[in-house]
Amino acid sequence: MYWLESIVSHTKGKLVLNLKQIFLTKLNSILNPQFDKKIIWALMTFGFILIGYQNVLNLITSFEFKYKDFFLKLSLENESDVFLKTIGILFVLISSYFFYIIFIKNKDKIKFKTLKEASCLVKKILDDNKRIFKSYGPNSSLSRVDDIRTTEQLSLWNDAKENKIIPNNAKIYLVLENIDKFEENEVNHVYDMKSHIEAFKNHVLNKNTDYSKYQFPILFSILITKYCNNGLLKDKYFVKYLSWIIDFIDEYKINIKDKYLFGSTLYDKEPNDIDILIYIEESDNSIILQNSNLLNEMSKKFKSKFYKELQLTVFTKNEKIAYENFKNKLLDIKEF
Repeated sequence: MYWLESIVSHTKGKLVLNLKQIFLTKLNSILNPQFDKKIIWALMTFGFILIGYQNVLNLITSFEFKYKDFFLKLSLENESDVFLKTIGILFVLISSYFFYIIFIKNKDKIKFKTLKEASCLVKKILDDNKRIFKSYGPNSSLSRVDDIRTTEQLSLWNDAKENKIIPNNAKIYLVLENIDKFEENEVNHVYDMKSHIEAFKNHVLNKNTDYSKYQFPILFSILITKYCNNGLLKDKYFVKYLSWIIDFIDEYKINIKDKYLFGSTLYDKEPNDIDILIYIEESDNSIILQNSNLLNEMSKKFKSKFYKELQLTVFTKNEKIAYENFKNKLLDIKEF
């Protein structure tokens, strides 16, 4: 019965922990209320009460009864209190003004304490940019690689860059400017993103501007995705996808020394592709070619089964230094 007692004890522990979390969440909402919203709605409610209380009072206290020639009417007459109605109108106007300033005029100037706090807002904009790029950008679903430069498609892409991506980037830039403090490990990624936004705008508005040194910083996007999705996900697709990959490698006896998941694969709830870093400790060219063919076959079968791209980054024994450098530059990795 020891196992049963352990389960009960474990369950009780979870219950106590959950109750503690609920209590702390409720306490936090009481100690740190959204005073701006509460004050605005209080002013507006009190204003409408002052404006309409006499009408409501008259309605409640009025009584009429009529039967044949008998008629009875009871009512409480109050003279209109202009002063109270004026105060009520003033309260409504003040609350409306505050609502406009806080929630309409300055809705894009919200302050954030940390990058993590702002991450989901930034991710929403990044996802929109990603959608636009996949729809209209080079090698998008609009065309094949060999005909992407048709006049119509180029015009659509140029229009999307100027009228959609640049404004979206401006929103991201504004959010980054309104973050109080960055962690040490975030500073370079934020710097790269802001530099990219500035250079991309200059490139779009002036075609002769070279921004090849300021390409989109993928590590910034991965960091934002990680923060928004609350860190490393441990859900179903890890087991499903990785089990299939491991079975394929074992079945075809591919001599892989190290294999890691990396990139947004670790954090996206619905990843479009699976990024895998592979190190093969082999220097014989014929074996390397054989393994390469098998890995290509694995990618094709994976896409056919799961409808997702399997992005493989492969290094061999002759590229050991390049492999270590690449691995060290990654934000996070997970060995499997």
